[in-house]
Amino acid sequence: MKKVIVSDVEVRVNGSWAASSGSVGVSIKYSEDGKSSMWLTGVETENSPIIYLSDEYIFDKVFFDDEKDYEEEDYSIAGDLYEKYHIDFLSDIKLGGYEEILKNTDASKDIAASKLMAYLIIIMRCKMEDLEKYIELGKGKNISDLELIEIAKDVVNY
Repeated sequence: MKKVIVSDVEVRVNGSWAASSGSVGVSIKYSEDGKSSMWLTGVETENSPIIYLSDEYIFDKVFFDDEKDYEEEDYSIAGDLYEKYHIDFLSDIKLGGYEEILKNTDASKDIAASKLMAYLIIIMRCKMEDLEKYIELGKGKNISDLELIEIAKDVVNY
């Protein structure tokens, strides 16, 4: 089984924690089997996630803080990064809404990708009071060894 180590997790929120009245962004830095680090980034607005996979840190450029003023160039850069790094699949997992992602994660043959996607969903959808607990669950650990899919199903349905 592939070894997936999460080295960092960054979370940002605009408005309220519930994405239906704000936006939530999560960026997970990880490495797989000792390879170079990658970032799996999710940005959710109105209960719809946009997922990015990149070999560079892009979180600051794809998640917009409500407190800042942005220039037209910033939005242009975000659009370019969307075109370059937005993904519709992670390995054999077709992405979409949370329930669809979880169904496809459950059916995936790629355990490492399944665990990584489940961890992203957990962080994006958990209750605010559980956030630190779930970040610590995976940060610095091999998430391939963790039971994450059932937790992800629970947080999506809370």
